[in-house]
Amino acid sequence: MEYQSTAFGYQLRLETGEEIHSSLTSFMKEIGIKGGSVIGIGALSSYSLGYYNLSENEYLRKDYDEAAELLSCVGNLSYTAETPVAHLHVVLSNMNMETRGGHLFEGVISATGEFSIIDSKIKLNRLDKEKGFPFLDLPESLILK
Repeated sequence: MEYQSTAFGYQLRLETGEEIHSSLTSFMKEIGIKGGSVIGIGALSSYSLGYYNLSENEYLRKDYDEAAELLSCVGNLSYTAETPVAHLHVVLSNMNMETRGGHLFEGVISATGEFSIIDSKIKLNRLDKEKGFPFLDLPESLILK
């Protein structure tokens, strides 16, 4: 991984074979990022996607061992207790230009991964709420009515 500081955070380039989540969470620990937003594009050699089934309170997960273009990756960076979490959603395209998307559990870079991190500068935490879903906790947030 290579990175450069920007006015609002960081620009990262992941290399062939690097896994997106582990790279982002390692970067969070190394640099001291407390939370933020992430966007990215690139190419993957394999990946795992999920869909959260609200009625069952669990993720449906499917693994893919195929090349795909990472058309869009968006998400946020936070912590569960002291463990960094990259919560990411993606849209991917296969070689027939058919798209699929969902929650990204795992993605291995095949050529390059280019990511922008917007550093929130505040600690963002995930807490289990009423349905056991790890919601982003904003303890000092304002509620609009």
